[in-house]
Amino acid sequence: MIDVRLTATNPEDSSLVPVPCNARGELLTVAPVIEVIPNDLEIQGDLTVTGLINGSIGVGEPGPPGPEGPEGPEGPEGPEGAQGQGVPLPYGEDGSHLVVVDGSPQWVVPAGPPEPALPSVLLSDVINPSPSGQRRFIDAAGQQQTVTSQLDEWLKSQSYFDSPGSGKMGIGIVEQNSNDWFELDVLNATGFILQINYAVKSMSNSNGSMVTCTLDNNDSALVGVRTETSVRINGDSAQFGTTFEYLVNRPEVLGAKMSFKCETGAGKGGDNYAFLQSYKLVEPTLWIAGQLREIRKAAQDARDSVAD
Repeated sequence: MIDVRLTATNPEDSSLVPVPCNARGELLTVAPVIEVIPNDLEIQGDLTVTGLINGSIGVGEPGPPGPEGPEGPEGPEGPEGAQGQGVPLPYGEDGSHLVVVDGSPQWVVPAGPPEPALPSVLLSDVINPSPSGQRRFIDAAGQQQTVTSQLDEWLKSQSYFDSPGSGKMGIGIVEQNSNDWFELDVLNATGFILQINYAVKSMSNSNGSMVTCTLDNNDSALVGVRTETSVRINGDSAQFGTTFEYLVNRPEVLGAKMSFKCETGAGKGGDNYAFLQSYKLVEPTLWIAGQLREIRKAAQDARDSVAD
């Protein structure tokens, strides 16, 4: 039998060394020894691991920011800006201000204070709703009207509004008892005198008796100056125009209820009436001047009476 031996070259010194085989010529192998690496993980079965090997260089979570580096060198100086504008010429008028508008200086005349609101008095559409069915709206021609506009607008459109008298015209009632009421709004009129004009006719059986008319209100902002008028009956009636006056002491008076009442001596049936004809505001100085004229006239009448 031929003796066949299997050899291999030792890589360390290139010498030939026998290779162990079994009787069938198969290479003999030695079971590998697996070294157990101490760790906190024991694995049974298959395991696929992906990651960094200890000691290798890889990319992990970002670390904390490092310290701030030194300040860099100063940059180069920028180009010179455009030439600005100085005080515009010619100079503005007296009282004007120099301001910047859209990036450029300009002279501006400041706006003055707002114009004060003008004083006004307005008749409300709220009036006595039940004057015994005798409510009348009579125009300057003496014709009864049905008013569809605001009462203030209608009354101010009548010619007698600026020239009140004693005729049967205005907003009022026609009956033996002429009591009535209406409401006024008075605005921006502190210190002004509110004048309210009435036309009255009163019948009486007693010649020489007195007719007394009053106009009261429910608002303390209207202080009565002249709230009562007395006229003597001549024959069987008295027909007259009268003015009531109030001092306004608040800028805004809304819905002031004005109550008119007229009383006579012995009553008598007939064409009694009381009509609101106008209302206006008078500046205090003009009102005082008017009072002085009345005083002078009264004094002159007294002197003339004595002379006669």
